[in-house]
Amino acid sequence: MNTPKRLLIYIVLFVTLNIFAFGLSSLISWIIDLMGIIGDSQPKNIAPFIAAIIVCLPIWIYFWRLSNRNVQNLSEEEFSSLRNLYLNLVNGVSILIISISIFGLFNSILNLETPLSHLPNLIVWIPILILHINSSQKKWKKGNKRIHEFFLNIVFIVSIVIIFISFRELIFNILDSLLIFISSKDLIVGDVDKFEIGTSALAAFLTGLILWLYSWNFRIKRIDSNF
Repeated sequence: MNTPKRLLIYIVLFVTLNIFAFGLSSLISWIIDLMGIIGDSQPKNIAPFIAAIIVCLPIWIYFWRLSNRNVQNLSEEEFSSLRNLYLNLVNGVSILIISISIFGLFNSILNLETPLSHLPNLIVWIPILILHINSSQKKWKKGNKRIHEFFLNIVFIVSIVIIFISFRELIFNILDSLLIFISSKDLIVGDVDKFEIGTSALAAFLTGLILWLYSWNFRIKRIDSNF
């Protein structure tokens, strides 16, 4: 199969997958609202969400099977730049949305708020990530998959940055807490009742830790066991 046709396949796959995922997560959010689990629910026109699912899912399944058939017929397709670019673009979008949702989930729990509004994206995007990460990891040692290595390194670096910044904020909050505890009667320091530990920093730290474990394990065990 020539390059323009292969390019068309992966463009259609990427576009239809994202439209389907958006429609499904929106539909799940609407169902949760309808059940009254999340407060302040607003009436929604769910026809676009259902239409997105009905139209895009069969198209994505067809082109996904077509791309896998190309892999079976031509072994080089497994390691082609176009296929691995598609797989890792989906991995990147999935990681981004899942990370934001995990951060919101932790932040809601730490603030004693309902975390259910963050579940739809997790329900939709985690299976998508698993499906595409398995394909991008397939036959790793037998071929050149530089794009996936680059993706994992980016996730690894971003996770380290998130952990560093959030951990620094947590340390500052702990030191402030100790200072307020020791000098709670000092008017210059302020009222101990107004102190906040910083739930956002803690949620960011936990999210970064998950990203670090994910990228570190895949990097070490799958790429370089002697790292």
